[in-house]
Amino acid sequence: MPGLALAAIILVGCGGKKGEVPALPEENRMSLTLQDTTITVGLVNDFMNRIVERDTKSAAAMLYTVDLDDPDGEPYPLTEEQLSEIDCMLSMPVTGYEIAEYVFDTAASNEVRCKVTVSDRFTTNWYFKPVRYLGDWYLCIKDSSQGDRPLNSEQAEIAR
Repeated sequence: MPGLALAAIILVGCGGKKGEVPALPEENRMSLTLQDTTITVGLVNDFMNRIVERDTKSAAAMLYTVDLDDPDGEPYPLTEEQLSEIDCMLSMPVTGYEIAEYVFDTAASNEVRCKVTVSDRFTTNWYFKPVRYLGDWYLCIKDSSQGDRPLNSEQAEIAR
């Protein structure tokens, strides 16, 4: 509580307006690096290679989800119910894939699109949502029923 009072005094003393949220200091802002890109693309490649090899059980074990109502945004492994919802996707006879694009915006708002080949005549897109939590990356699947929306690549930052 004393820290909160001190923060309020500093805001008032520095001319902060009521309800105004101060910008994070530069050292506390998330910055994306080539290493972040390498890790997340590596997670997707690892997952997709397991799917191509029909090792769906170990691929499924790589997937996480984030509860949008959790203010911490901590990823947790998929439940059995969630796994059964994506069982059709995991059991597709995938013969190949390519990472078509990736977009990074924030720790929890990222997207990797894979063009997935199921047969000579059929391809589809799978969308992954890598999430960084406490410095580690977790592989989530984008799910519109969970409020996920495609990212606007014009506003997002691509780490290079």
